[in-house]
Amino acid sequence: MAPDILHGVLRFWRDHVLQWSLRLIGRDEYDRRLQALQPVPGYRHFQAGIQHLTQWTGREDRELLRTHVAILCGVPKVTAPVMRNQRAFCDLVYLVQYQSHNETTLGYLDNALGIIHKTKGVYIQLGARRGKRGVINHFNIPKLCNLLEFVHHVREMGSSPQFSTDWIESLHRKFAKELYGFTNRKNFVPQMCRRLDRTDRTSHREEFIEWFKETREQTRLDTMFAQYTPRYRRILSSRYRNNLEPVEHEHLVSVKTRIAESRLWLALKPHQPHTVVPAVADEYQLADFASVLQAFLRSSARPDDTCDESVALYLDIWRKLRIRAADVQDDESVTQEHVVLAEPPSPGSPYGQCHCVLVHVSDEAEATGTRGTSPSAWAISPADMF
Repeated sequence: MAPDILHGVLRFWRDHVLQWSLRLIGRDEYDRRLQALQPVPGYRHFQAGIQHLTQWTGREDRELLRTHVAILCGVPKVTAPVMRNQRAFCDLVYLVQYQSHNETTLGYLDNALGIIHKTKGVYIQLGARRGKRGVINHFNIPKLCNLLEFVHHVREMGSSPQFSTDWIESLHRKFAKELYGFTNRKNFVPQMCRRLDRTDRTSHREEFIEWFKETREQTRLDTMFAQYTPRYRRILSSRYRNNLEPVEHEHLVSVKTRIAESRLWLALKPHQPHTVVPAVADEYQLADFASVLQAFLRSSARPDDTCDESVALYLDIWRKLRIRAADVQDDESVTQEHVVLAEPPSPGSPYGQCHCVLVHVSDEAEATGTRGTSPSAWAISPADMF
């Protein structure tokens, strides 16, 4: 049986690791820190904390894991071994979700498991692993034992996400909840199955009709061009098919090409067009913006270019863009869409909302996965935890 990411890893984190963390930091303090986080587009902001949550899903677990380690930082009871354990477990959660593995990534996974088991005793020492009768002095938890199976299972059967029950859970709405709405709420199972069967039959019929139309058109063309010589037949066939294909405007094709290459989306019109540099520096409270911009223009100018610094510079400002970065394991694939903000300070947001973006400027920088390219990168001393 394949180890399950949803009910094995994420559920273990929620039922055990998260509960141990809450006993160390305090539930009220944990919620207070969650509420103090600045909202970020694409990330869930737990405005009311997590104590009010009664129905959890894997989505809540994944969203909370994004900020969990940072929230624990600075708590007196969260010592260096606790933080090391928490970081290793978060790394394990992300590593087991890799779409592909090699011996290097499996080495990361092995080292993460080693750190988890080496430092887990700190929860007993601090009294965080508790039950109804007090502190529990062992870790006889089946789901904790199952974590050791991931490395072996990946070598035997491939990456773990394909075996996760996420795929089944994601179909509950489509194949259960939505279908139930088409029934009369009485003896609904046969009605749901009947609707599924009819939907599949309709879909297969539409696919067959499309296939038949394409085949019939191909047969008609072959019959039409059969009277010509093979060379002229190829020319006519090519021209005729090109005329049948939808024609796209040249500028639309170029825009699509640029989007595919850059993976950036900007609004058609800037939020603040034709603005002088001093006004931009004053609005964003960037005292050295003008000097840094001039230095950049001088460094990027060609030797034969002339630059008149007395000429006023005008900028078009976009305060938001959408970006889809390359996947950490495949440069041809892209991750989910993210929103990058560059909002200036305002009465409602005294420090503005400006996100940090890392950009490759040369081939010397290399995109890597979790913390480096070799298992030795995991050898972190407690002094380097922060």
